[in-house]
Amino acid sequence: TFTGSNDTNRFAAKGYGHGTNVTVPEQNYVLFAVKSYGARKIVSGETFEAQVSLLDIAPTILDYLSIDFDAEAFDGISLAEQLFKPDPLPERVFFLESGFSVPAIMADNPNISEVFAQGISNYKVTQNGRLVIKDEVYDLLLANKQLAAVQGNDLLAFLPGVNGEFQQIFLDYAKQTYVDVGREEGHDLKTYSQEIHTLKRQLCEHFSSNPAIIKNGLCRSVNPNS
Repeated sequence: TFTGSNDTNRFAAKGYGHGTNVTVPEQNYVLFAVKSYGARKIVSGETFEAQVSLLDIAPTILDYLSIDFDAEAFDGISLAEQLFKPDPLPERVFFLESGFSVPAIMADNPNISEVFAQGISNYKVTQNGRLVIKDEVYDLLLANKQLAAVQGNDLLAFLPGVNGEFQQIFLDYAKQTYVDVGREEGHDLKTYSQEIHTLKRQLCEHFSSNPAIIKNGLCRSVNPNS
């Protein structure tokens, strides 16, 4: 639970499953484990904590195998050097989006039967026996995705509400404080104005083609044309 400028303002980051809530860091943890064979010995029995991404796997493998590749063609970076000598990684911005979630999974105590019933109602079986998402709900599912940008201990998220409006939430995981950017609730907005602006600009650039961002004008403060 994150607190605001006083103890009465609180934001609860909670969610079950995987990819249902971008504000819950445990849902986005990635374990990158490596075992080496042959002459090249990596650091044995060592662990280090750093913000990494699944996008880092491909360039890491290519670099480790000494295969030439264009680093600019990858969104991730090589972690090959970390396998031999763990050093601090450069701080980067990571982007998150929720998966296909149903309202029942967001309840305090999800009812599994209800979760499955809501989920299966969005699918159909084609003539060749394939299970696919119904055409009529596809755009709605995309519009209800949560979107976020993370850098260090800071996160800015666009969270869709039941009435179609988006809540813009900034979280400081180190201090466990939050700011409701749109409503100017929670912690003092001025305290985090620079961090919020930086993350919002990155978030809007990355998800610039997202229909929900365009429809709701979420990025007009950083891009008047959006």
